[in-house]
Amino acid sequence: KSVDHLFWETFEQRGCIITGLGTNRLKRVTHLVKIKLMADIFGVQHILQSRLQFQYDGQIIERLQVPLRKLLWSRDVNDDIENPELQSPTSSFTESWRTGVVKALHDRLGLCLQWQKTHLEEDVHAYHFKVEDNVESDGYPGLSTMYCIHQILFNVVDVESAGVQCIGLPQGQEFATAEGEFNFTGQLEESGLPIGTQLNIWTWHRELKESRANTVRFKRSRSDVSIMAKTLTTHVLDAAEIHDQHLIKRVPLPALSAKALAALQSKLSSSQLEKVPNAILPAAMEGERTNWTRVKRMASRIADPKYTLKNFWEDLQAFPELHLHLLDKTTEGNKVSSCSSGRTIGDEHQRTVGAFFAIYWLMRIGSDGKDG
Repeated sequence: KSVDHLFWETFEQRGCIITGLGTNRLKRVTHLVKIKLMADIFGVQHILQSRLQFQYDGQIIERLQVPLRKLLWSRDVNDDIENPELQSPTSSFTESWRTGVVKALHDRLGLCLQWQKTHLEEDVHAYHFKVEDNVESDGYPGLSTMYCIHQILFNVVDVESAGVQCIGLPQGQEFATAEGEFNFTGQLEESGLPIGTQLNIWTWHRELKESRANTVRFKRSRSDVSIMAKTLTTHVLDAAEIHDQHLIKRVPLPALSAKALAALQSKLSSSQLEKVPNAILPAAMEGERTNWTRVKRMASRIADPKYTLKNFWEDLQAFPELHLHLLDKTTEGNKVSSCSSGRTIGDEHQRTVGAFFAIYWLMRIGSDGKDG
């Protein structure tokens, strides 16, 4: 991340503080809420995680991350890193962690307070707090960071409820949300996008059970917090574990489709579309063209033994109409919902791609088509 981003995070967003200014012992201190959102999908516990993040500066980060948010600092802090208030779970310097949870679910997932009260149930016994000190920040190399982390667990009350389709339930489909006024067109403009805006692609993964040895509950004394920070271990998923977490094999949401969703809002603001009866369809297809070179190559190679199903799926991106599965029903004028329903982004996309896959196997019936 840039120095501009650090300045924004510290002095504009107020998501962290920097101690040791004027010395060679700078330290960044931030309080976070991390939310484990659990749902029972076909009898198996799943956790909601973002697998792909499109940043305001054009970076694309591929990682598994639960919904989280920095708690905002409400008071100025004297330059005293030893102040026990800095790493207290009830610190008076920041907003409360409960306020942070409500805002995280709203800002990250677009879930209003009433939705949260209706469809989520907190597991009060799962809450714990930990302090990770002297951590080398991935975002700011060379800057030591103290993370004070509140971890909270919520269960979806009824996965069959129509109200939870916006987060891909009951079948666990992927969905996308945009934070702030995110759009890919803005990345090409001279002014760029506001710092902090991003697009997330969310997915449901089977929960990996943590051993009790790796789970440390918060204890009130400061020495216990220090010991906890040193002894806590984190289980890092490898590629095989991530692959095994999926309950159902599904075609993932293409990155190009996510970009199409993010660009819709800026397209819909065009005055040229004001008199169109349904502005969403022409806005979604504006500037899009079928890649006929790729389509012809796909048709000529479809029976080639070396032409795999993965190659075929990648070539299907030549049809921009596949992005239309991202469109959801509108609620206010021509605005497109940033949190697509499970049916539009999940079922319809899977069915359409499945039909194309059937063509692939039928065209190869003389070789490996029967296996498909």
